[in-house]
Amino acid sequence: MKKMGALVKLEIENRSGAERDVEIKLGYAGSVTKAVRTWNDAFPPLERDNKVEIDRSRMALLYSALHSKAFQMQGIFPLADEINKNGVKKRFLLASGDKKIIYYINVVDESVDNLQNTYDEIAGNAEKII
Repeated sequence: MKKMGALVKLEIENRSGAERDVEIKLGYAGSVTKAVRTWNDAFPPLERDNKVEIDRSRMALLYSALHSKAFQMQGIFPLADEINKNGVKKRFLLASGDKKIIYYINVVDESVDNLQNTYDEIAGNAEKII
């Protein structure tokens, strides 16, 4: 099984001399498609009307192409505290000098089951993968 995804490690450090309440907001924009015919144009295939659903168990967004068999999932780990169709929020307390790591995950596949399995595998092994 081929797996396609991206993993980004975000490290937040409190360099102030005091404890801080931190709120991170990430905005998501997704668009996924699969070329259903030979692609020999200068521009990539595009579907602008993806269906967007919230996966509450993963606190992630699932994008589904309406005109081809393609899916995309975006989220963070540890799980977000809030989610809507535009992105996520994560809140945490950060002591002076401490660091917090958040991983951004973006996965694409032509099967929702494979997509979710790959997403979960990345989320559960992010530090090893990076």
